Amino acid sequence: FGAKSAILNSALSPLKARLCRVSQMASTSPNLTQGPVPLALIRSEARRHIFTAIDSRRGKKLLVLDPKVSAYLGFLTEITLLREHGVERLLHLEGETLGEVGVRSVVYFVRPTVANAQLIAVQVKDLNRGDTKHDVSVFFTPQRSLLCERLLKSEGVWGDLAIADLPVHWVPYDTDALSLELENVFREQACNGDYSSLYSIAAALEQLQQSYGHAARLAGKGVAACQLRPMLVRARAEASLEAGGRPPLPPPGTRPVHCMVLLDRAVDLLSPACTQLTYEGLIDEVFGITNGAVVLDPAKKQRTMLNSSDRLFAELRDASFAAVGPRLGEKAKLIQSSYQGSKAQERTMAELKEFAGELRELPHISRHIGLAEDLSRRCAQQPFRDRIAAEQSLLDGVSLDATCESIEELICNGEPLPVVLRLLVLVTLAAGGVPKRYYDALRREILHTYGHEHISTLSRLQDAGIIRRQEGSRCGFPALKKTFRLLVEGTDDKPPDDIAYTYSGYAPLSVRLVEQMLKTPGGGWGPAEDALRLLPGGHFDVPFRSPDDDSGTTQPTSSAGGKRLVIVVFIGGVTFAEMAALRYLGRQPTINTDFLIATTKIVSGSSLLVSCMDPAVAATLT
Repeated sequence: FGAKSAILNSALSPLKARLCRVSQMASTSPNLTQGPVPLALIRSEARRHIFTAIDSRRGKKLLVLDPKVSAYLGFLTEITLLREHGVERLLHLEGETLGEVGVRSVVYFVRPTVANAQLIAVQVKDLNRGDTKHDVSVFFTPQRSLLCERLLKSEGVWGDLAIADLPVHWVPYDTDALSLELENVFREQACNGDYSSLYSIAAALEQLQQSYGHAARLAGKGVAACQLRPMLVRARAEASLEAGGRPPLPPPGTRPVHCMVLLDRAVDLLSPACTQLTYEGLIDEVFGITNGAVVLDPAKKQRTMLNSSDRLFAELRDASFAAVGPRLGEKAKLIQSSYQGSKAQERTMAELKEFAGELRELPHISRHIGLAEDLSRRCAQQPFRDRIAAEQSLLDGVSLDATCESIEELICNGEPLPVVLRLLVLVTLAAGGVPKRYYDALRREILHTYGHEHISTLSRLQDAGIIRRQEGSRCGFPALKKTFRLLVEGTDDKPPDDIAYTYSGYAPLSVRLVEQMLKTPGGGWGPAEDALRLLPGGHFDVPFRSPDDDSGTTQPTSSAGGKRLVIVVFIGGVTFAEMAALRYLGRQPTINTDFLIATTKIVSGSSLLVSCMDPAVAATLT
């Protein structure tokens, strides 16, 4: 690919100067009226809650945002709209003082964490030292916690502020993707055994179903999924009571929801541990996509939004990276030939209008050529190639000793710790644990190379069973590999012929589970029932209705167009490659399904493991 990029850039250079302003004016927000369901409704509801909270305070306001909230607030509203509702200034929640406030009303939008409550208490005490009496309001999103309330009372500031909930659950990152932005769910559940976040997840899913209709069936796999199931049934029963004892009716004009599938991230740690090889997934692996944006040049700190508002990115995002270069070449040559033709002959207004539309894509093409070229250079480096080779060997079940030696070499070369840990997770899952003769040596090398503060990191992962030594127990991966056809040889990337293209031959287990469930006539998991028992947690596929619902509606339905609507919920996070696999799966004639992907957080294998670390230790990673 790199050899062609200079030719492509040269072909496009006559047009770049004329269109330098187009990219600055291009919209960066996805069109949420499109997709499986109109997610613009979710955004409108979030805006209503935000503006109601702000308008509950009189006069001009200072809005103080938890950085975790401000990171995604741009997907829900704009600064201009906030100003229309009286917001004079925006600040991050940081430091012990707000400085010169300048207004009477101070409004906080924060997550319900102890750290946030402590910082708010310090800032309120500082405000009280001044001569001006301030009206302070704290809105916890999505809801307050008892711990935060107790802390504010113990700090003596409870009477100096008003407390309320800001029930904003979902962030629509694209036309088919929703996130709760709960980044610690996996750590809380896998490492701490704390499933309290399921209450918030259940409330969010009930809100989602009240907006678009309740699912006809409920399926799931994993400990978290089994615990979430009765919460959803209870929430639906409460909705029935509010509707006068009748089953809640879907909103007018909505599509029937065929099924909701709940997947615990702990069921499939193999997929995030592998390197994503779709275009969007590889961007996340190399640069890191945060809140729908990527920083390509750290020196400039300029964020580039990546979503379907960029039509070219929408075409490329789910493609194998091997197919990106040829597609960009075709696009560039098409525009170049159109440009040369426009100089050679006169055109009608309709033809000129069509050509102008093609030219608007030029800044995007130029950007993606540069981005793909950079990715290509990084993928050609030996450490990356060694990492992919080690992954392939583990999945194939060969050369375990050679793989462990490759991990030792990566440690010695100072590769990032998350990369090393991901390979150890793969060894654990694919080989039933790290061989005893390597386990202690690898732990020792990690502590010597990355610091002894990571004793806690290794202990947490070991206690959670994410990384462990071989103890002689039988490994279930070979049976899973055979039952769910996780390895597909000779996968074609251009065009793909199986979801395994997302990992260059490995089919993500999570998506195979969804595929198996949808392909089984009458519901259930069919011949895969026995293999499912090799995975952690129980499983179910049942009609979804409240106990007092005697309507008899148990069969999932399809929309008028014949395409089913299925909501897939990832509890603990989902990767971009898994999302690409679901979109590909939905287009296949045997599945014929529109997937709405809902997750607690969009993750990569690295971010998932970093979330398991002590925050102070994670902050030391470079």
